[in-house]
Amino acid sequence: MPITSILWNDFVKVFREWFIPHSTRLALQDKFFNLTQGSKTIMQYEAEFTSLSRYAPHYVSTQEDKCHRFLRGLRDQLRLALAPFDINEFSVLVERARRIENELNFSKYSLEQ
Repeated sequence: MPITSILWNDFVKVFREWFIPHSTRLALQDKFFNLTQGSKTIMQYEAEFTSLSRYAPHYVSTQEDKCHRFLRGLRDQLRLALAPFDINEFSVLVERARRIENELNFSKYSLEQ
């Protein structure tokens, strides 16, 4: 049997089509599109965001798009604190969101004492 080469992107496409039914991919895309932070921590939200984004690469094709989509799903308090900074690097956005969340939690804890 001759050995042929295949590009990684082609392999991934065929693999996904074979093992993940089209209806499942569409459902995961919808879940990604509607994903919000809700009661999740930033780290939990980021993990789910990153996991689901694999099924909707057209929504996060650039760092700017990825940041916009992530920011859109944050709780209002975090989104309003981060939006004015126009952060277009995903790792920076996540880290700043995590820091703000920690400060808000600390402030809340301090007020309860």
